[in-house]
Amino acid sequence: MVGRGINDGDILVIERLETYASGEIVMAFVNGERLVRVFERCAGQIILCPASNRHSVIETANTSTEIFGRVVASVTRRMMFSRAAS
Repeated sequence: MVGRGINDGDILVIERLETYASGEIVMAFVNGERLVRVFERCAGQIILCPASNRHSVIETANTSTEIFGRVVASVTRRMMFSRAAS
């Protein structure tokens, strides 16, 4: 989701809801795999769209899919190094 400001290794804050609106970034489990995608609903079907063209669009009709929650914030994790006392 680099195209949406979420980088590999970021910590995500997830809000669980009953329903989700098209265009929201969600965390989902598709066939046991955890994904972060843009939620879209078209003709009653849920479609999970990536923010970049490196990943494919997932039409969830023939999959085991659970929308876990909506991403409300991401925290960039920065590695901090310090010298050990000698």
